[in-house]
Amino acid sequence: MPPANFSNPGYEKDTSLDEFEGKHTYFSSTDIRKGANVHAGANIELIQEFPQEKRKTLIAIFATICTIVINDISNVLTHQKVPDRNLHPPLPDITLDNVTKIRWLNDVADILATLSLITILSTIVLHRHGWIVCRRIFLILALLYCLRSVTMYVTVLPLANNHDICSPKMNDSLTAGQKFISIMGEVVQLLGSAGMRITGKRKMCGDYIFSGHTIILMMGNLVVCEYIPKRCHFIQWTTSIIAWVGMICLVVSHGHYTIDVLVGYFITTRLFWIYHTMCYNSELKTKSSMNPLSNVWWFSGFRYFESNVSGKLPEEYRVSSLRTAIQEFVASFTR
Repeated sequence: MPPANFSNPGYEKDTSLDEFEGKHTYFSSTDIRKGANVHAGANIELIQEFPQEKRKTLIAIFATICTIVINDISNVLTHQKVPDRNLHPPLPDITLDNVTKIRWLNDVADILATLSLITILSTIVLHRHGWIVCRRIFLILALLYCLRSVTMYVTVLPLANNHDICSPKMNDSLTAGQKFISIMGEVVQLLGSAGMRITGKRKMCGDYIFSGHTIILMMGNLVVCEYIPKRCHFIQWTTSIIAWVGMICLVVSHGHYTIDVLVGYFITTRLFWIYHTMCYNSELKTKSSMNPLSNVWWFSGFRYFESNVSGKLPEEYRVSSLRTAIQEFVASFTR
Protein backbone atom coordinates (compact mmCIF):
# COMPACT_ATOMS: atom_id res chain seq x y z
CA MET A 1 0.00 0.00 0.00
CA PRO A 2 1.30 3.52 -0.70
CA PRO A 3 2.17 5.64 2.35
CA ALA A 4 -0.63 7.53 4.09
CA ASN A 5 0.87 10.91 3.19
CA PHE A 6 1.00 10.01 -0.49
CA SER A 7 0.12 13.05 -2.59
CA ASN A 8 0.33 13.46 -6.32
CA PRO A 9 -1.68 16.28 -7.89
CA GLY A 10 -3.54 15.43 -11.07
CA TYR A 11 -4.09 11.78 -10.18
CA GLU A 12 -7.33 10.04 -9.25
CA LYS A 13 -7.48 6.89 -7.23
CA ASP A 14 -9.01 3.67 -8.51
CA THR A 15 -10.12 1.58 -5.57
CA SER A 16 -9.93 -1.66 -7.51
CA LEU A 17 -7.23 -3.92 -6.03
CA ASP A 18 -4.35 -5.00 -8.22
CA GLU A 19 -4.64 -8.75 -7.83
CA PHE A 20 -1.02 -9.37 -8.77
CA GLU A 21 0.89 -6.96 -6.54
CA GLY A 22 -1.70 -6.07 -3.92
CA LYS A 23 -1.41 -2.42 -4.82
CA HIS A 24 -3.91 0.24 -5.86
CA THR A 25 -3.69 1.52 -9.40
CA TYR A 26 -3.62 5.24 -10.22
CA PHE A 27 -4.60 7.01 -13.42
CA SER A 28 -3.48 10.47 -14.40
CA SER A 29 -5.80 13.08 -15.88
CA THR A 30 -3.94 12.55 -19.16
CA ASP A 31 -4.95 8.89 -19.13
CA ILE A 32 -8.57 9.88 -18.49
CA ARG A 33 -8.49 12.27 -21.45
CA LYS A 34 -7.06 9.49 -23.61
CA GLY A 35 -9.94 7.24 -22.54
CA ALA A 36 -12.43 9.90 -23.56
CA ASN A 37 -10.70 10.20 -26.92
CA VAL A 38 -10.92 6.45 -27.40
CA HIS A 39 -14.67 6.57 -26.66
CA ALA A 40 -15.12 9.44 -29.11
CA GLY A 41 -13.12 7.52 -31.66
CA ALA A 42 -15.43 4.55 -31.23
CA ASN A 43 -18.41 6.79 -31.98
CA ILE A 44 -16.67 8.12 -35.10
CA GLU A 45 -15.92 4.56 -36.18
CA LEU A 46 -19.59 3.64 -35.66
CA ILE A 47 -20.69 6.60 -37.80
CA GLN A 48 -18.24 5.56 -40.52
CA GLU A 49 -19.53 1.97 -40.37
CA PHE A 50 -23.15 3.10 -40.72
CA PRO A 51 -23.09 6.35 -42.77
CA GLN A 52 -26.40 8.16 -43.22
CA GLU A 53 -26.02 8.83 -46.96
CA LYS A 54 -29.13 10.98 -47.10
CA ARG A 55 -28.93 11.46 -50.85
CA LYS A 56 -29.27 7.71 -51.43
CA THR A 57 -32.27 7.64 -49.11
CA LEU A 58 -33.95 10.44 -51.04
CA ILE A 59 -33.31 8.53 -54.28
CA ALA A 60 -34.94 5.42 -52.77
CA ILE A 61 -37.98 7.48 -51.70
CA PHE A 62 -38.23 8.99 -55.18
CA ALA A 63 -37.99 5.50 -56.73
CA THR A 64 -40.86 4.33 -54.52
CA ILE A 65 -43.02 7.30 -55.52
CA CYS A 66 -42.35 6.55 -59.19
CA THR A 67 -43.25 2.87 -58.84
CA ILE A 68 -46.45 3.74 -56.96
CA VAL A 69 -47.44 6.03 -59.84
CA ILE A 70 -46.61 3.26 -62.32
CA ASN A 71 -48.62 0.84 -60.18
CA ASP A 72 -51.64 3.16 -60.30
CA ILE A 73 -51.30 3.62 -64.07
CA SER A 74 -51.25 -0.16 -64.40
CA ASN A 75 -54.37 -0.35 -62.21
CA VAL A 76 -56.22 2.15 -64.41
CA LEU A 77 -55.26 0.25 -67.57
CA THR A 78 -56.21 -3.06 -65.96
CA HIS A 79 -59.59 -1.58 -65.00
CA GLN A 80 -60.34 -1.10 -68.70
CA LYS A 81 -59.92 -4.85 -69.30
CA VAL A 82 -61.91 -6.21 -66.33
CA PRO A 83 -64.51 -8.73 -67.59
CA ASP A 84 -68.17 -7.83 -67.25
CA ARG A 85 -69.40 -9.22 -63.93
CA ASN A 86 -72.73 -10.14 -65.51
CA LEU A 87 -70.96 -12.44 -67.95
CA HIS A 88 -68.03 -13.60 -65.84
CA PRO A 89 -68.75 -14.54 -62.20
CA PRO A 90 -65.94 -14.78 -59.61
CA LEU A 91 -63.49 -17.63 -60.14
CA PRO A 92 -63.74 -20.71 -57.90
CA ASP A 93 -61.91 -19.93 -54.66
CA ILE A 94 -61.67 -22.06 -51.54
CA THR A 95 -62.33 -19.10 -49.22
CA LEU A 96 -64.87 -17.18 -51.27
CA ASP A 97 -66.87 -20.35 -51.93
CA ASN A 98 -67.00 -21.53 -48.32
CA VAL A 99 -66.96 -18.40 -46.13
CA THR A 100 -69.90 -16.04 -45.82
CA LYS A 101 -69.02 -12.57 -47.05
CA ILE A 102 -68.69 -9.86 -44.39
CA ARG A 103 -68.29 -6.63 -46.35
CA TRP A 104 -67.33 -4.33 -43.47
CA LEU A 105 -64.17 -6.37 -42.83
CA ASN A 106 -62.70 -4.69 -45.89
CA ASP A 107 -62.78 -1.42 -43.93
CA VAL A 108 -61.07 -3.20 -41.04
CA ALA A 109 -58.32 -4.31 -43.42
CA ASP A 110 -57.87 -0.68 -44.52
CA ILE A 111 -57.56 0.46 -40.90
CA LEU A 112 -55.06 -2.28 -40.03
CA ALA A 113 -52.98 -1.46 -43.12
CA THR A 114 -52.93 2.18 -41.98
CA LEU A 115 -51.69 1.09 -38.54
CA SER A 116 -48.95 -0.95 -40.20
CA LEU A 117 -47.90 2.07 -42.25
CA ILE A 118 -47.76 4.20 -39.09
CA THR A 119 -45.62 1.50 -37.45
CA ILE A 120 -43.17 1.58 -40.36
CA LEU A 121 -42.85 5.37 -40.27
CA SER A 122 -42.46 5.37 -36.47
CA THR A 123 -39.62 2.86 -36.69
CA ILE A 124 -37.86 5.03 -39.25
CA VAL A 125 -38.23 8.19 -37.16
CA LEU A 126 -37.16 6.63 -33.85
CA HIS A 127 -34.30 4.40 -35.02
CA ARG A 128 -30.83 5.85 -34.48
CA HIS A 129 -29.89 4.85 -38.04
CA GLY A 130 -33.25 5.87 -39.46
CA TRP A 131 -31.81 7.05 -42.77
CA ILE A 132 -30.49 3.56 -43.49
CA VAL A 133 -33.70 1.87 -42.33
CA CYS A 134 -35.74 4.28 -44.45
CA ARG A 135 -33.55 3.63 -47.49
CA ARG A 136 -33.96 -0.14 -47.21
CA ILE A 137 -37.70 -0.05 -46.61
CA PHE A 138 -38.43 2.28 -49.51
CA LEU A 139 -36.18 0.38 -51.90
CA ILE A 140 -37.96 -2.88 -51.04
CA LEU A 141 -41.33 -1.15 -51.47
CA ALA A 142 -40.20 0.15 -54.87
CA LEU A 143 -39.33 -3.39 -55.97
CA LEU A 144 -42.62 -4.79 -54.66
CA TYR A 145 -44.80 -2.17 -56.35
CA CYS A 146 -42.85 -2.59 -59.56
CA LEU A 147 -43.62 -6.33 -59.52
CA ARG A 148 -47.25 -5.67 -58.60
CA SER A 149 -47.75 -3.29 -61.52
CA VAL A 150 -46.75 -6.14 -63.84
CA THR A 151 -48.70 -9.00 -62.23
CA MET A 152 -52.06 -7.21 -62.16
CA TYR A 153 -51.83 -6.15 -65.81
CA VAL A 154 -50.61 -9.33 -67.51
CA THR A 155 -53.48 -11.48 -66.18
CA VAL A 156 -56.84 -9.82 -65.48
CA LEU A 157 -59.22 -11.78 -63.27
CA PRO A 158 -63.01 -11.39 -62.98
CA LEU A 159 -64.25 -9.37 -60.01
CA ALA A 160 -64.09 -11.32 -56.75
CA ASN A 161 -67.45 -9.94 -55.57
CA ASN A 162 -70.63 -8.27 -56.75
CA HIS A 163 -70.60 -5.26 -54.43
CA ASP A 164 -67.59 -3.22 -55.57
CA ILE A 165 -68.58 0.02 -57.29
CA CYS A 166 -66.34 0.49 -60.31
CA SER A 167 -65.90 3.59 -62.44
CA PRO A 168 -67.17 3.45 -66.04
CA LYS A 169 -64.58 2.37 -68.57
CA MET A 170 -63.16 4.84 -71.08
CA ASN A 171 -65.01 5.27 -74.33
CA ASP A 172 -63.15 3.80 -77.30
CA SER A 173 -64.05 6.87 -79.34
CA LEU A 174 -61.77 9.10 -77.25
CA THR A 175 -58.64 10.44 -78.88
CA ALA A 176 -55.20 9.48 -77.58
CA GLY A 177 -54.86 12.84 -75.85
CA GLN A 178 -58.25 12.53 -74.18
CA LYS A 179 -57.43 9.01 -73.02
CA PHE A 180 -54.14 10.23 -71.54
CA ILE A 181 -55.89 13.02 -69.63
CA SER A 182 -58.54 10.59 -68.40
CA ILE A 183 -55.91 8.08 -67.23
CA MET A 184 -53.93 10.75 -65.39
CA GLY A 185 -57.10 11.98 -63.69
CA GLU A 186 -57.87 8.48 -62.44
CA VAL A 187 -54.26 8.07 -61.27
CA VAL A 188 -54.51 11.27 -59.22
CA GLN A 189 -57.70 9.98 -57.59
CA LEU A 190 -56.01 6.66 -56.80
CA LEU A 191 -53.06 8.45 -55.22
CA GLY A 192 -55.47 10.50 -53.13
CA SER A 193 -57.22 7.38 -51.89
CA ALA A 194 -53.93 5.60 -51.04
CA GLY A 195 -55.50 2.52 -52.61
CA MET A 196 -58.07 2.17 -49.81
CA ARG A 197 -61.81 1.91 -50.34
CA ILE A 198 -62.55 3.31 -46.89
CA THR A 199 -61.70 6.77 -48.26
CA GLY A 200 -64.58 6.54 -50.73
CA LYS A 201 -62.34 7.74 -53.57
CA ARG A 202 -61.07 4.43 -54.91
CA LYS A 203 -63.21 3.17 -57.79
CA MET A 204 -60.70 1.24 -59.90
CA CYS A 205 -61.24 -2.52 -60.04
CA GLY A 206 -59.22 -5.52 -61.16
CA ASP A 207 -56.06 -5.12 -59.04
CA TYR A 208 -55.79 -8.81 -58.22
CA ILE A 209 -53.02 -11.49 -58.26
CA PHE A 210 -50.77 -9.47 -55.89
CA SER A 211 -52.51 -7.78 -52.93
CA GLY A 212 -51.23 -4.28 -52.16
CA HIS A 213 -52.74 -4.38 -48.67
CA THR A 214 -50.71 -7.50 -47.93
CA ILE A 215 -47.51 -5.64 -48.86
CA ILE A 216 -48.11 -2.97 -46.22
CA LEU A 217 -49.46 -5.38 -43.58
CA MET A 218 -46.46 -7.70 -43.87
CA MET A 219 -43.90 -4.91 -44.19
CA GLY A 220 -45.12 -3.47 -40.89
CA ASN A 221 -44.55 -6.82 -39.19
CA LEU A 222 -41.22 -7.53 -40.91
CA VAL A 223 -39.77 -4.10 -40.13
CA VAL A 224 -40.65 -4.42 -36.44
CA CYS A 225 -39.22 -7.94 -36.17
CA GLU A 226 -36.02 -6.86 -37.92
CA TYR A 227 -35.28 -3.52 -36.26
CA ILE A 228 -37.10 -3.48 -32.91
CA PRO A 229 -35.10 -5.01 -29.98
CA LYS A 230 -35.92 -8.68 -29.46
CA ARG A 231 -36.98 -7.99 -25.87
CA CYS A 232 -39.99 -6.04 -27.17
CA HIS A 233 -42.03 -9.20 -27.68
CA PHE A 234 -45.34 -7.40 -27.20
CA ILE A 235 -44.76 -5.07 -30.15
CA GLN A 236 -43.63 -7.91 -32.39
CA TRP A 237 -46.62 -10.07 -31.51
CA THR A 238 -48.98 -7.12 -31.97
CA THR A 239 -47.74 -6.38 -35.49
CA SER A 240 -47.93 -10.09 -36.35
CA ILE A 241 -51.56 -10.22 -35.22
CA ILE A 242 -52.36 -7.02 -37.14
CA ALA A 243 -50.82 -8.47 -40.31
CA TRP A 244 -52.59 -11.83 -40.16
CA VAL A 245 -55.96 -10.44 -39.08
CA GLY A 246 -55.73 -7.88 -41.88
CA MET A 247 -55.03 -10.55 -44.49
CA ILE A 248 -57.90 -12.69 -43.22
CA CYS A 249 -60.22 -9.68 -43.42
CA LEU A 250 -59.26 -9.17 -47.07
CA VAL A 251 -60.48 -12.60 -48.14
CA VAL A 252 -63.45 -12.90 -45.76
CA SER A 253 -64.77 -9.58 -47.09
CA HIS A 254 -64.33 -10.98 -50.61
CA GLY A 255 -62.16 -7.99 -51.42
CA HIS A 256 -59.44 -10.29 -52.78
CA TYR A 257 -59.04 -13.82 -53.98
CA THR A 258 -57.10 -16.10 -51.63
CA ILE A 259 -54.29 -16.38 -54.19
CA ASP A 260 -53.83 -12.58 -54.11
CA VAL A 261 -52.99 -12.65 -50.41
CA LEU A 262 -50.80 -15.76 -50.67
CA VAL A 263 -48.76 -14.29 -53.53
CA GLY A 264 -48.45 -10.98 -51.67
CA TYR A 265 -47.29 -12.76 -48.51
CA PHE A 266 -44.67 -14.94 -50.16
CA ILE A 267 -43.19 -12.27 -52.43
CA THR A 268 -43.04 -9.64 -49.67
CA THR A 269 -41.46 -11.89 -47.04
CA ARG A 270 -38.97 -13.55 -49.40
CA LEU A 271 -37.81 -10.28 -50.93
CA PHE A 272 -37.43 -8.69 -47.48
CA TRP A 273 -35.43 -11.63 -46.11
CA ILE A 274 -33.26 -12.01 -49.22
CA TYR A 275 -32.47 -8.28 -49.27
CA HIS A 276 -31.44 -8.21 -45.61
CA THR A 277 -29.43 -11.44 -45.91
CA MET A 278 -27.46 -9.76 -48.69
CA CYS A 279 -27.03 -6.65 -46.52
CA TYR A 280 -25.51 -8.60 -43.64
CA ASN A 281 -23.02 -10.67 -45.66
CA SER A 282 -20.26 -8.76 -47.45
CA GLU A 283 -19.50 -11.66 -49.80
CA LEU A 284 -23.06 -11.42 -51.14
CA LYS A 285 -22.39 -7.85 -52.26
CA THR A 286 -19.86 -9.08 -54.83
CA LYS A 287 -20.92 -10.30 -58.26
CA SER A 288 -19.36 -13.71 -58.85
CA SER A 289 -20.16 -17.27 -59.89
CA MET A 290 -20.09 -18.19 -56.20
CA ASN A 291 -22.93 -15.78 -55.47
CA PRO A 292 -26.12 -16.83 -57.30
CA LEU A 293 -28.00 -13.93 -55.66
CA SER A 294 -25.95 -11.52 -57.77
CA ASN A 295 -28.09 -12.60 -60.74
CA VAL A 296 -31.20 -10.80 -59.46
CA TRP A 297 -32.15 -7.94 -61.76
CA TRP A 298 -31.92 -5.35 -58.99
CA PHE A 299 -28.40 -6.34 -57.84
CA SER A 300 -26.64 -3.27 -59.26
CA GLY A 301 -29.05 -0.99 -57.43
CA PHE A 302 -28.59 -3.02 -54.26
CA ARG A 303 -24.79 -2.59 -54.39
CA TYR A 304 -25.16 1.14 -54.92
CA PHE A 305 -27.41 1.59 -51.89
CA GLU A 306 -25.62 -0.85 -49.55
CA SER A 307 -21.96 -0.51 -50.59
CA ASN A 308 -20.94 1.58 -47.57
CA VAL A 309 -23.01 -0.18 -44.90
CA SER A 310 -21.52 -3.28 -43.32
CA GLY A 311 -23.13 -5.71 -40.91
CA LYS A 312 -26.36 -5.62 -38.95
CA LEU A 313 -27.59 -2.30 -37.60
CA PRO A 314 -27.50 -1.96 -33.80
CA GLU A 315 -30.94 -1.90 -32.19
CA GLU A 316 -30.62 1.66 -30.90
CA TYR A 317 -33.42 4.19 -30.67
CA ARG A 318 -33.74 7.91 -30.00
CA VAL A 319 -36.55 7.46 -27.49
CA SER A 320 -34.86 9.60 -24.83
CA SER A 321 -34.28 12.41 -27.33
CA LEU A 322 -37.91 12.22 -28.43
CA ARG A 323 -39.10 12.27 -24.83
CA THR A 324 -36.98 15.36 -24.15
CA ALA A 325 -38.30 17.09 -27.26
CA ILE A 326 -41.91 16.35 -26.28
CA GLN A 327 -41.31 17.61 -22.73
CA GLU A 328 -39.76 20.83 -24.04
CA PHE A 329 -42.65 21.26 -26.48
CA VAL A 330 -45.23 20.83 -23.71
CA ALA A 331 -43.26 23.09 -21.36
CA SER A 332 -43.25 25.87 -23.97
CA PHE A 333 -47.05 26.14 -23.60
CA THR A 334 -47.01 26.16 -19.80
CA ARG A 335 -44.53 28.95 -19.30
